[in-house]
Amino acid sequence: MNDIDIYGLHAERDPVNGEAGPKAVATPTVPVDTPKASVGAPVLDDSPTDERAADSVEATGEASTDVEADGTYDADRAATPKWRAWMRPWMEPWLRSFRAAFGVWLGAITAYLFVTFFAWRFVPTRVPPVHDLMGTWYKYDTVFYVRIAEDGYLWSKFAPAFYPLYPALIKGLNPIFPGGGLPAALFISVMFGLVALVMLHRLVDFEFGEKVASRTTFYIAAFPAGFFLFAAYNESLFLALVLISLYAARKGNFWVANIAAAFAGSTRLFGLLLAAPLVYEYMRQRGWSIRKIRWDALGFGLIPTGVVAFSIFLYRTTGDWLAFSHAQDGWKRKYDWPGAPMWKTLKLLNDKPYLQDWRLLQLVNLVVVAGAIILLLLALRRKSRLGFRPDQYYLLVYAAVPILLFISTETGWPNYLMSATRIALEWFPAFIVLGLMGRSRAFERFYLMLAIMAQGMFLAPMLVGLQFTA
Repeated sequence: MNDIDIYGLHAERDPVNGEAGPKAVATPTVPVDTPKASVGAPVLDDSPTDERAADSVEATGEASTDVEADGTYDADRAATPKWRAWMRPWMEPWLRSFRAAFGVWLGAITAYLFVTFFAWRFVPTRVPPVHDLMGTWYKYDTVFYVRIAEDGYLWSKFAPAFYPLYPALIKGLNPIFPGGGLPAALFISVMFGLVALVMLHRLVDFEFGEKVASRTTFYIAAFPAGFFLFAAYNESLFLALVLISLYAARKGNFWVANIAAAFAGSTRLFGLLLAAPLVYEYMRQRGWSIRKIRWDALGFGLIPTGVVAFSIFLYRTTGDWLAFSHAQDGWKRKYDWPGAPMWKTLKLLNDKPYLQDWRLLQLVNLVVVAGAIILLLLALRRKSRLGFRPDQYYLLVYAAVPILLFISTETGWPNYLMSATRIALEWFPAFIVLGLMGRSRAFERFYLMLAIMAQGMFLAPMLVGLQFTA
């Protein structure tokens, strides 16, 4: 058994071989794919930009009148096929989300290509050939995912800590791509990065309007760890499945929601935690009445199937039902009181030189976790411009449960909040609050300037092997 360093150093690896609505406006409008207004819901300055003048196509799904306002005959509208008129109301929001997300996605990929080429200015004596630049992304967890796809879980005793869906997809696409599993891994992450951004925009657009959705999508991609949505990690796959699950639940399709949650559980253990917001939303939509529970509640039994199947596989492979848990010993993970890892990190900051790289990394992790908690607390203030409505609290339930578990789990010294900046991408409701704060142009410019600059400083040293990031 070839064990490697648990931080993934790869010197010997060859990478080549409901219910809410818009504010009133002067003209009649029909919101598309926007929940109804709740009693006492706060009025937002950013009314959803999918409000349009009343149109019978969007309002009823039927062909609109063929007479224009000036009395002229519109032959094109009269000739619109019924199937197209039926598809327009639900297609337009998705097309709008795709266009907004695609712009962010394409811009991010272009920026990462630029950084990949220019990061080597830090170490001009070790410049790799151009055809090998993709190998600079072959680091840390990426090594595990690719090696598991190529060699299986017996490759390392730490391998069971990495859940199987992402390596399985790599293995499935590996024959299509030349150069080993890394190109397939990057392709999967990049494509699911697009899916995650589209789903994030669609969910936030549905709840808060298009302007907030566009900002939220841009803000999460610009976040200092945003490049992990495009790196050969399982972050984009997991986030996409989470968003599909929550959006389906919000729409009342709990079979789809639970199936997506099961796949999320086979991507990361935290996928099991989706049970909390899904059950919350299910009961909320039924007025918290047990009598209104229907047969579709059986779908919640699907949520743990991903983890159970993985456990059975590991038993048949390694003889250990809980190998995925025992493998965490390599990172010295253990449970503690909520907030204890944050307190230990704060004390650690006094024991290191101020500009020491590990000290700076721990400081960033601490600020990110504390910042996410503060943002979610702001979302609880119902009368605030940043507050969520009660029918949107399923988003806060989703974020609160994994954050509570994360701040109750520590890794070994000196990285008590290991990977916090990367994992924060999964706490997307905090980015929604940032999107609401982005109404202020001054705040938006401050956040984007700081976040994009920090992301470059995180990514470039990682690519050239100078600094561990997450």
